[in-house]
Amino acid sequence: MIPFQGTAPEGIDAFIDGLIAQANKEQDRYEQQIDLAQDVSQREREAARCWHDLTHLLGHASEEELSLTGADELADMQIRFPAFLLATHYWEGGWLMDMAAIDNI
Repeated sequence: MIPFQGTAPEGIDAFIDGLIAQANKEQDRYEQQIDLAQDVSQREREAARCWHDLTHLLGHASEEELSLTGADELADMQIRFPAFLLATHYWEGGWLMDMAAIDNI
């Protein structure tokens, strides 16, 4: 805090008003920082909730957070492998239809 430098009592009001204005500016700055921290915290909670929901959809039953590597392994088994099988059957079916269309087999 800056000490009062004046000699006349009349200057004390202006000095106090200046201190109040400075304190209000600092308070506004701190409130902005608090708002930003609360916003970041809220977004982190939402991201964690989304991650938990996604890993649950992959079959992760534990409440413990799953790593990206673990989620990738679950996706290999739960999503990618069945999609690969479906694509394989699609192309096999197309090949069989092409073979059936050839007369001299």
